[in-house]
Amino acid sequence: MLTLRRPDLSRALLGYRYRRLGEARAAAAAAGHEGARFPWQSGIDGRDVTPTEVFNPRTNRWMPDHSRLQHHVGLALVYSIWGDYQATGDVEYLIDQGAELALEIARFFADLAEYDDTGAGLRGNAYTNVMTAWVLRRAVEIVALLEGRACRPLWNRLRLRPDEPATWEKISRYGSTEQALGRLDLILNAEGDSTNNYRVGKQADVLMLLYLFSAEELRELIEDLGYSLTPEVTRRTVEFYRARSTHGSTLSNVVHAWVDARSDRERSWAALCRALECDLVFVPGGTTNEGIHLGAMAGSIDMVLRCYTGLEIRDDML
Repeated sequence: MLTLRRPDLSRALLGYRYRRLGEARAAAAAAGHEGARFPWQSGIDGRDVTPTEVFNPRTNRWMPDHSRLQHHVGLALVYSIWGDYQATGDVEYLIDQGAELALEIARFFADLAEYDDTGAGLRGNAYTNVMTAWVLRRAVEIVALLEGRACRPLWNRLRLRPDEPATWEKISRYGSTEQALGRLDLILNAEGDSTNNYRVGKQADVLMLLYLFSAEELRELIEDLGYSLTPEVTRRTVEFYRARSTHGSTLSNVVHAWVDARSDRERSWAALCRALECDLVFVPGGTTNEGIHLGAMAGSIDMVLRCYTGLEIRDDML
């Protein structure tokens, strides 16, 4: 919404991250990696201030919080940078800030990747793996886009090695899966149990791929990784996670609203209404009294402006 209507505000939000790039580089280096690792929860100076414990009101005790282990903030940042470029065509922004952010994030995730010589393909979280492949391809595209342009200061800051774009391209193609329970982790912890003992989750990360990419774009990504993504596989994936998602994150309803818009419009609208209600009204057991979820609010607007209208900017086209 901001990029299409107020690109100056969108650019200011991206600038927030650019001004904290130094701390993100330091965080990656401290973990033994190249590039930049942005924190799950950022302090005003860019340090990771993600808490290590979360208070469980059901037991009045603190329990471990492993949120700081999530590194995918950087992937979303590159998605925003590329979306800004697609909407504005502003190459100067890429030269000044955007490319430096995107390429340092690409470096970090490329350094995280480990080659599996058994040919088993990608393992682990599908959302993070597919997004990493997408980010690395955009990094290669950005390097090609800026080649021959007057951006020597950028290359001096990055010190891009000649082999890096080829390595990114290679990694990106490695390859040969409604009861209002809310924070089920808190509920099970209060009962001396754990979500790790069940096939459930507060939200399905893999469905975010269907939110971020068109069916055609996602199919191409998956096929280049050595897998197939038929409409039937997509449908089964959606149904599998629908039965196992507790919607403990307010973003979950936004994602399900988007996914269901393709097959069940009434269910999509109901999910969107639930997403709106979480910040507009107090829901028993909800977190409204603890603060708003700005991401869910923005996602709700995105549903109306992009999903329900079919508006998309991709490949330099509207």
